Amino acid sequence: GHIFNLGHGIFKNTPVDNVRRAVEYVQAQTVRSREVA
Repeated sequence: GHIFNLGHGIFKNTPVDNVRRAVEYVQAQTVRSREVA
């Protein structure tokens, strides 16, 4: 498993869409890794 925590590693002025896409990417990779395992 892994932990994806943006609490301390994101700037306040980071566009929300960029954060959303990063989270979606991590979620997709998590699903993908579970399918392969």
